[in-house]
Amino acid sequence: MKPSALDLKEKYSVIYSKTQNLLQNLIWKDTNQFAEIVIQVTHSNKKAPLHLFIGPDANALANLKIERVAKELKENETLTTERFLKSL
Repeated sequence: MKPSALDLKEKYSVIYSKTQNLLQNLIWKDTNQFAEIVIQVTHSNKKAPLHLFIGPDANALANLKIERVAKELKENETLTTERFLKSL
């Protein structure tokens, strides 16, 4: 096999560095508290959520993602629905 023509470490060094910093600065680091929350949810009489974001950092990232998806949905709504509505 020939060696790769691209140095992937160099190509993705910025992404790797940002991810490394994010992981090192996570607020939620107590695995026991994490486990206790999972156990509490599984033993609850309520239906377990499909997505469970544990910790302030996870909730913040999830809210950012939701905002981005909602924005993209709104921006493309006409494009993605107009054609279908005309055929009704």
